[in-house]
Amino acid sequence: MTNKATFTTTKRPWLGRRSLDEWSLGGVLIIGVLGLFICVVLPLYTLLSKSVQNSDGQFVGLANFAQFVSTPSLFNSVSNSLSIALISTIIVTSLSFLAAYAISRTRIPLKNTFRTLLVLPILAPSLLPAISLVYLFGNQGILKELLMGESIYGPIGIIIGSCFWTFPHALMIMLTALANTDARLYESAEALGASPMRTFSLSPCPLLNTASSVWLLLFLLW
Repeated sequence: MTNKATFTTTKRPWLGRRSLDEWSLGGVLIIGVLGLFICVVLPLYTLLSKSVQNSDGQFVGLANFAQFVSTPSLFNSVSNSLSIALISTIIVTSLSFLAAYAISRTRIPLKNTFRTLLVLPILAPSLLPAISLVYLFGNQGILKELLMGESIYGPIGIIIGSCFWTFPHALMIMLTALANTDARLYESAEALGASPMRTFSLSPCPLLNTASSVWLLLFLLW
C-alpha cells in the first residue's frame, strides 16, 4: 500500500511575494521620482506659467514671447552666441583630437602625466577658471600683455573660459575612441610601406562619428 500525500499550495498575495530588497528599491525609486518632481517639474511649471502672464498676473497667452522675438537686439545676441560657440567648438575639437592622438599613438615620455594634467581641470569648481583668467589676463593681470591690448572682459575671455571648461570632456571622448580603434590598421599600413601621413589618415575615418558627436555636444553646451 502506498500512501499518497496530497500537497496543497497556497498562493501568497502579491504584497507578500515581495522581498525586502525589492521593497527598498521601490522606496528609493519613489523618493527619487518625488524629488525629481519637486526639483524639476514644479519650478518649470512656475516658470512657464509666469511666461504667459503680465506683470499684474493676468493671462496674456503668447504676447510675451511675441514681444521678445520682435526685439531688435535678439538677433545680435543669437548671432554672437552662435559665433562664440562655433569658434570654441572648432578650437576644442581640434586640440582634443591632437592631444588624444599624441597620448595614444606616439611615444612621447610622461604620457600618463600629461593625461592627468589635461583631464584634471574637470575636477575644478566652475568658478575657478573665471577667477584664474581675471588674475592672469585682467586689468591688473600678470599676463595681460599677451592679449596685445585686447580685454579679457569680452568675447576673448568667453572663448578661453569655454575652451578650458569643455576641453577635458572632449579629450576623454577622443581618448576612448582612439583606445577602441583597431590597431591592426596601423600595423598593416606600416607593413605595406605606407607613409606616416598615410598612416595618420587612417585615424580620422573611424573617428568621424565620434568627432561629430563631440562637435554637436560642445555646440549644444554653449
